[in-house]
Amino acid sequence: MTVESEAVDASALMQVLHQDFKVPLTLLHDAATFGELGLDSMALMELLLRLEDMVGDGLADRLGELSPVSTLGDAAAVLLGPGVPRRDE
Repeated sequence: MTVESEAVDASALMQVLHQDFKVPLTLLHDAATFGELGLDSMALMELLLRLEDMVGDGLADRLGELSPVSTLGDAAAVLLGPGVPRRDE
């Protein structure tokens, strides 16, 4: 999958979860936890590394506090926070 480095946002997160981790689109909503989606701590770390590859260094530090009980909404808030490039910038 190729996504431009500045294109990481909530939709990119869901795209990675669906394409790379085979999570059905019907399960991807803000209140879903990573654990409910079948991502344990190791899979979550792999997800963080993939997202960091998309935007460059520093994102894993910001997302590193997420755990299997964190929600997609929690992750989206971090992705859309200050200092993270967005699609419209």
